[in-house]
Amino acid sequence: MMRALVACGWFGIQAWIGGEALNTSFRTILPGWPTLLGAGFGGHTTTEWLSFLLFWSLNIYIIYRGMDLLRAVENWAAPFVLVMTTALLWWAVTNAHGLGPLLSQPGKFHSFGEFLPVFIPSLTAMIGYWATLSLNMPDFTRFGRSQREQMLGQVVALPTTMSLFAAME
Repeated sequence: MMRALVACGWFGIQAWIGGEALNTSFRTILPGWPTLLGAGFGGHTTTEWLSFLLFWSLNIYIIYRGMDLLRAVENWAAPFVLVMTTALLWWAVTNAHGLGPLLSQPGKFHSFGEFLPVFIPSLTAMIGYWATLSLNMPDFTRFGRSQREQMLGQVVALPTTMSLFAAME
């Protein structure tokens, strides 16, 4: 029951973030998008709510269609995310004129007192993130054909891809 409640909360958060991504895309394509349907309510424009509902509806449709459609979406979504992250990294490095300007930036914290208030919440967030992965490990390993496959996935693939994505961000 606890996992279901947490999943419902995360579904709402992810749907809102996905809706924001759609809204940003629509704003880029249609400059008048934010004011297209009026002022809105609840501190958000009507088009923001529409983007949220569109993303939410797409998720509900996939869930309604079942695990086979979800597996099909997963099979192309994971490579798509990797390709898009690589493209964004390339774009950022190109616009920064190489890695040199990015890596030679001075630190923003000049003392331990400035660093600590940012470090503690960040560490807590990362522990929470990895705790979620630990809780859901059976979801990741259930299709493994052997204990060796599961172990390789957890010991080699997961830390490698997490480190790669962290470096790309």
